[in-house]
Amino acid sequence: MISIIIPVFNSENTIEILIDNIVEGLGKYYEFEIILINDSSVDRSEEKSKKLVEKYSNVVLYSLSKNVGEHNAVMAGLNKCTGDYAAIMDDDLQ
Repeated sequence: MISIIIPVFNSENTIEILIDNIVEGLGKYYEFEIILINDSSVDRSEEKSKKLVEKYSNVVLYSLSKNVGEHNAVMAGLNKCTGDYAAIMDDDLQ
């Protein structure tokens, strides 16, 4: 199983596109989970992430109570992942 960890910060315009593309691209070939770590976004990222959790059974969301930065958000995701392998992706489609 692959764990994909995505720190989320103010990505309301990209997060849904990213998750849909990951699920479409990997869904037929791999067993995977997507772990979204909301790093106290001030836009609608958390709301959109919650909708993705409802849409896909292999997407989970953890929201941090304060902004801790990308590296600490990644570490939080690594502490929550259950896969044999972990990949870290940015939330901005890069």
